Amino acid sequence: MKIIGLDASVSKADAEAALAFFADGSAVDAWAKQAIAVTVKSGLVSGSNVGLQPNSNITRADTATIVQRMLIKAKLIDNKDSK
Repeated sequence: MKIIGLDASVSKADAEAALAFFADGSAVDAWAKQAIAVTVKSGLVSGSNVGLQPNSNITRADTATIVQRMLIKAKLIDNKDSK
């Protein structure tokens, strides 16, 4: 995250607040809460209509979306065709 200029710091309280937005945010394991909150706060992860789905496998499409968002934020690609 630091390499692409995104702030990777989040307090425990901020992590809880970021995850509370999602119906299944409390299902995120304690060891992952701050990392997931950073990805949510930075806009790399936005969840789906059912939440974060922390106990589900990530799809190739989800992975591609996260990578694309990271490359856009790093200004390595342009976002003219992205949503």
